[in-house]
Amino acid sequence: MLIPAWMLPRRRDAAEVIGQAVRAFAAGQGHRRIAQQLGRPPSTVRGWLRAFCGHLEQLRVLGTVSYADLDANARPLEPAGSPAADALEALSAAARSVVVRFGPDNDGPWAVINTLTGGGLLRPSSDLLPPLR
Repeated sequence: MLIPAWMLPRRRDAAEVIGQAVRAFAAGQGHRRIAQQLGRPPSTVRGWLRAFCGHLEQLRVLGTVSYADLDANARPLEPAGSPAADALEALSAAARSVVVRFGPDNDGPWAVINTLTGGGLLRPSSDLLPPLR
C-alpha cells in the first residue's frame, strides 16, 4: 500500500509530529517533557525515540551521502554534539538540498526526510545505507 510522504509506516502520528519529538530529543529534552509538549503518551514518544536511536549511524551516513550527492557545493558537516544531533543535522542538510534542487515540498521538511529514508526514520534497516560507490 502506498502512503503519503507525511506519514511514517505503521505510525499513527504524522512525520512532522514525530520529527518535532526527534528534534527536541536531539536538543537534549527527555521523552516525558516532549510527550507533554506534543500531547502524546510518554510511552509513545519513548518508543519513537528508541526506534530513532536504534540506527543513528545509518541515518547519519544516509543523510551525509545524500547531502553530498545533491549539493555540488556541500561542505563537511560539523559535529552537532551527540549521535542523535549528528544524524538529525545530516538528514536536515540533505532535506535542504532536496528543496534547493527540486523545489519546496508542500508537506514540509519531515516529509522530505521521510522520503529520503524510505520511511525508515524509525525502522532500522540495512536498506537505509546508501549503495557503495
